[in-house]
Amino acid sequence: MENKYIGILRKIIIFLSVLLVIVCFSFGITYSNFKYKLPNRRAVQIVVNKLTYLSKINDSYANNYVIKPGNNILKFEIESNNEIDTYYKLLSNCSDVDFYYLDNMPYGRINSNDKLNIKILAINKGNENITCNFTINGGYLNNSIEDVKEDEGYNKINKKLPIGTKVIYNINNTYDYNGVTLESSNNVWKLLNINEDGSYEIITQDSVNFDNSICFNGSDGYNNIVNSLNDISYGLFNSLGVIETRNINLEDIEKYANYRIVSVSKIKKVNNIYIPSLLRYEKNISINDEYASGKLGRSESHNIELTNSNELVNQVLMTEYKINEIKDDTFINMDYYDLLIKDKSYFLSSRYASANNDSVLFGIYSVDDSVESNVLYDGNNTFSEVCMSIRPIVKLSNSNAIVIEE
Repeated sequence: MENKYIGILRKIIIFLSVLLVIVCFSFGITYSNFKYKLPNRRAVQIVVNKLTYLSKINDSYANNYVIKPGNNILKFEIESNNEIDTYYKLLSNCSDVDFYYLDNMPYGRINSNDKLNIKILAINKGNENITCNFTINGGYLNNSIEDVKEDEGYNKINKKLPIGTKVIYNINNTYDYNGVTLESSNNVWKLLNINEDGSYEIITQDSVNFDNSICFNGSDGYNNIVNSLNDISYGLFNSLGVIETRNINLEDIEKYANYRIVSVSKIKKVNNIYIPSLLRYEKNISINDEYASGKLGRSESHNIELTNSNELVNQVLMTEYKINEIKDDTFINMDYYDLLIKDKSYFLSSRYASANNDSVLFGIYSVDDSVESNVLYDGNNTFSEVCMSIRPIVKLSNSNAIVIEE
């Protein structure tokens, strides 16, 4: 009898064991189905508990930075430590500092385990250092970037500072030129460039005209026009904190826009025009029978009669430069095209020499939507007068806080 009950009990145990295995297996399937059939948003929240990021400021791991008076360039490197793509926001707690991003946006989407480089301009208009704290908050792509929280006391950096932004530069100077008193005007100034050290360059929206009172002709005009236009610009628009003031030239066009003067190995004509090296480097080289050369200092001048010798022009030329035709679609950055070229008409302080059979033409270039030549003197002793306007470029130190015209 006892063996009978033991047998029944053994059968019950076996049955329960099998039933338990079946139930456990069923629960496993059910849990798996539950996990993967959840809405995506909840599934991400289960898998990822916390989003983390690393950040560098100017190559140092830190979450704060001392903002000095004036302009400060902050280079952020943001690294995602997450296995999924996320949203991010770069936040700051400094209300007394104006922040502008210069290239990549300081908020948006970042791929998993990826890095982003962001350049920020921090403007401290006060006289004391300010220590700013920064943080990076993240969020899931199933939500929106607006759902990424902003900690109390912290704000998103969301202003961009593009090329051509209006800036305020007030100046009131005079300059005596050939017995005429020229007066500076508070023209519309626009941002041309911000350098890595926070110094920056601004340029007038339009040329500054003086009722045709800045005129040049002959060998004296050709030999001295570069320094004269730069001196006028310096005299009228120089102020405290200015590093340099000059009249715009072709090198500026080449630097900022996709307008290239390409150097080649042999000297020869380009579109029947010889272009000396002074075109690119603005060395004020005078030309006479003995080929006097050199760079003029401020207030220096030459008054040397030019020659009609084509061979002498060949001696002056250091290399050949090829000028590309200016077209809208040739520019890398259309902002620079709009700022420097489009709908503009002004003179550039750059000179040229043109060999034309038995005579040589000496003159300058002007720009509107193309490059045009203006002859000052030729080898047949013919003088031509050209009257100028200026378009100054002012470079200011990083201690001069940029003032944006809102």
